[in-house]
Amino acid sequence: SSDNNEGTVSSPAAEDDHDCPPPPPDDAMDPTNDFLGDMGLDGIDDGMDDMDYILQQASHEASETQNKDSEEHQAEEGTTSDKTQDKRIKEESREDTHAPAPSSDSPPPVDSKKRTTKRQPKKNITKTQPRKTNNRAKPVATSNRTHEQHRAHSPPPVASLKFHLLTSEEHKGYMISISQRRIQHLRQLVCESGLYKLDGNVACSRILDKAVKRRQGSGGGAYSALTLTKEEFDSAMRNVVASSTPHSSRGEAGMTRDTQHHLSDLLTSIFDTFDRHKCGKVDALELACGFTVLCGGRKSDKLEYAFELLDEKKHGNYAHNDMIRYLQSFLVVLLSISSSLSLARDNREDVMTTMDGTHCGNGASTILRVIDYGSSWATERVFKSVLGANRNSKSKNNRTFICFDDFAEWYTQGGYTSIPWLELLDLRKWVLADKT
Repeated sequence: SSDNNEGTVSSPAAEDDHDCPPPPPDDAMDPTNDFLGDMGLDGIDDGMDDMDYILQQASHEASETQNKDSEEHQAEEGTTSDKTQDKRIKEESREDTHAPAPSSDSPPPVDSKKRTTKRQPKKNITKTQPRKTNNRAKPVATSNRTHEQHRAHSPPPVASLKFHLLTSEEHKGYMISISQRRIQHLRQLVCESGLYKLDGNVACSRILDKAVKRRQGSGGGAYSALTLTKEEFDSAMRNVVASSTPHSSRGEAGMTRDTQHHLSDLLTSIFDTFDRHKCGKVDALELACGFTVLCGGRKSDKLEYAFELLDEKKHGNYAHNDMIRYLQSFLVVLLSISSSLSLARDNREDVMTTMDGTHCGNGASTILRVIDYGSSWATERVFKSVLGANRNSKSKNNRTFICFDDFAEWYTQGGYTSIPWLELLDLRKWVLADKT
């Protein structure tokens, strides 16, 4: 059951890097310390969401509470230690009542007051003046010392980005790893194309302009939905890139041919993943929401805009299947990025494993299974938590509904431990982490 998976997520750590979720289990990279921190997340205050601000407050409160408890514990230990030491000194004094007087060679008796006095810290004697010598230092030794000093101040190599995707399967989920080589290639694509500066709602508008309402399904289950064929999708992408691509003073496009080629291949792989039934058409609303992952903007803005966009009846609430669809739209793009052959690959780092360490393939069927299981598990957690805390959630025809505020509150009050990958909606936290 999904409850058994709670043990795979540790409690949030009180770290300075408040934007990031707490660590996945076992030896996986700790998102709070390494997930985004090693890539320059610290200090990016201008990218803070409303959600991030709430997480920061919670982190600081937890840190203050922990420090206060630690100080009180140390004070209690110190008091107990002093009492024990005084008792031992008295007992030694009684035992030494008939002892012979100390000789002149013996050390002076220990004063009980001196026993409880804290030792003065030793003076730093490591920095001594160099000996005067007539011999010059050997060039080799100086070179080695300089080399060692340089190595000591050199930054450590940046590891791959890893995040966990929990599911209800027996192995409890997956660990996805994205190499720095792949991330840097993605950075090149979104920067040269200008996507990283384009607002997600503008991109969605360009995509939906090319969408066509078509009849889906058959018989009594038929319905109409906005869809995109591959040709319509390609036309929409040309419009999106045209509105985002920087141009030189001569009016030439800012993208190189190589970038155009790789970006086109990446977008095609995203389309193919959304086309799960291989019918040549995709849900335009889902694709538009997922595409915002490649655009500029804050995480909370993207989440709220996508929530409203997928709320086709404009009731302001989601049913269970709506939430699955909502989370799937983001996961399709994220897992397409992690597995697409169009991006540079590091065979040692660009891998996906189960939580027990078993390697998985990156085939289409595997990716779709991971997306389905991950979004379904997260949806179960959201509805279970919200309905348990909010008895007034709207219900109609035995269907329960939650609004965006319900979802946002769940996420900031601990849900981020279950779906840390939502932090990747903000490119500044991983792809553009060191961009000034």
